[in-house]
Amino acid sequence: MGPRQPPCDSRPGAAYLHITADQAEPTAATVRAALAGTLTFPHRAREVRVHRFTNADGPYWAADPDFHPDGTFTALHLYPATRIRPNSGYTDATRPFLNTLLAHKRARGLGRRDEFTAATGADVHAVLAALAAQAQELDPVDTAAAAHLREQVHPQIRAYAAVLERAGYPPRLFFSRAFTIDTGQIVNQGRAEHLFRGLTGTSGEPMTPREERGSAW
Repeated sequence: MGPRQPPCDSRPGAAYLHITADQAEPTAATVRAALAGTLTFPHRAREVRVHRFTNADGPYWAADPDFHPDGTFTALHLYPATRIRPNSGYTDATRPFLNTLLAHKRARGLGRRDEFTAATGADVHAVLAALAAQAQELDPVDTAAAAHLREQVHPQIRAYAAVLERAGYPPRLFFSRAFTIDTGQIVNQGRAEHLFRGLTGTSGEPMTPREERGSAW
């Protein structure tokens, strides 16, 4: 990849079925039931393309590491422990606000880059309500993700919407890609390093292919 170029891989990635479920046990029986579509507990399933990358800490994998054609972003990065990387784990780089904002625009017949000039306060409140509904839907499936939405994402977006309204900015700016920017997950720089909880052993080392692109200048 080069400056200002999207992440790319030499291969198209391998097809996987991503199952999210608090009640799922990592067993062969669970895998067979997932593939057969016979899981009996609350879960979410989606097909993903998994790519292998490498940084200074060693290999890692990313499921759907770039934006989808409709502009949404649901990347998942998985890191095995290595001689340099202290811990194994994952980062879910899904952008709930961006995805919900784009879904609302699509429902109004707008493309992801279109300006929503006719937006009203009701449209802003609809996005906030949709985020709250997502948290409720996630409760039986992924309690950690539901809590993140409810306790971190929704309050910040609600505060942002309130500030725009109080400052007298029109609702269309809430939906404008030139004004409202969802930058995604943190990067491995400075004091943010400890937030990765041992998934990185090299200070300043890019953790994702998109972060790698930004550091290649």
